[in-house]
Amino acid sequence: MFDNRAIDEFKGVWVFCEQRQGVLQNTALELISEGRKLADEL
Repeated sequence: MFDNRAIDEFKGVWVFCEQRQGVLQNTALELISEGRKLADEL
């Protein structure tokens, strides 16, 4: 079961990443890095 309270209280950056056969794609790692930079600025 998913806890919606976490989403309701969240104020930041969401990064959705693609994976294939359980392995993150290289572009996903780049997005995570940029998402972290954006989140640090908030």
